[in-house]
Amino acid sequence: MRVITLGSGSGGCGKTILAANLGLALSRRGVRTCLVDLDLSSADLHLRLGIFKPVRGLLHLLRGTAASLEEVVLPVNEDETLHLIPGAGETVRGLAPEEVEGLIEDIGLLPFDVAILDLAAGLGHQQLDLFLSGDEQWVVARAEPRAIESAARFLRLARLRKIARGSATAPPRHPKIYSSLDALVQDMTSLRRDDERAALRGAGVRPGLVLTCCDPSGAPIDPRLLVSLEAPVGAPAIVAELPEDATVPRSIAELTPVLDLAPKSGFCRAVEELATRIASPQPSEDPGAVVLHEPVPF
Repeated sequence: MRVITLGSGSGGCGKTILAANLGLALSRRGVRTCLVDLDLSSADLHLRLGIFKPVRGLLHLLRGTAASLEEVVLPVNEDETLHLIPGAGETVRGLAPEEVEGLIEDIGLLPFDVAILDLAAGLGHQQLDLFLSGDEQWVVARAEPRAIESAARFLRLARLRKIARGSATAPPRHPKIYSSLDALVQDMTSLRRDDERAALRGAGVRPGLVLTCCDPSGAPIDPRLLVSLEAPVGAPAIVAELPEDATVPRSIAELTPVLDLAPKSGFCRAVEELATRIASPQPSEDPGAVVLHEPVPF
């Protein structure tokens, strides 16, 4: 199964709207898709699909009233190509590190083609670990300077988190005995640099950027807007540019997916294009990645 994680440094970027409509578009192409709402504080992905009150959700699993993740999977459409794991509702409960690892493992075992994980906005370890668990990691941000800066901060912290996790290796069976402090310091410095180089080369992190509220006329993004995304491994690829669309707030108010409310809108055309690329990936060096544009050069 292919896991796509949607993260953001700040709220209000349209991440949940994207998850709901992209999942719906994929399911209509015959791709068995599962949407997972991992916003523990204010889950609302079900509302974007027109589901008012799910019977069961992630909160039941956290409370122990559901024995497995499969028990809280909810079919969304009649042909059951789209499923939803509703969020936890309103709770201040976070996930312990072992719960995050167990949840990631359980999601990977679900019988679907694609899973889209809608994460809570923020920069905490929980969000970063869940973000890094994806086969593809997409940061969602509005096409405006402050939001782009927040996305850049999110990516920097995700890379640092990857470095921190990668450096926690198992101890050797036969520990090395040092005869001098200089030799110990030299080895520690070398190991740290090796870990940093590996993480900064990617080390499994393949971030992409989804820009929302773009100019509806289709004008290209000003490269100066993306300067803050520069990093040692280069700027992330732009996966999609979703135009600002008046039907999006209408869909929120009417509890109706945008694809049903206004299927010919600019937002829907962009989502449909993205879904087509996911459903029929082009042959490439990395067939799992969905890239609509080349990385911005710096």
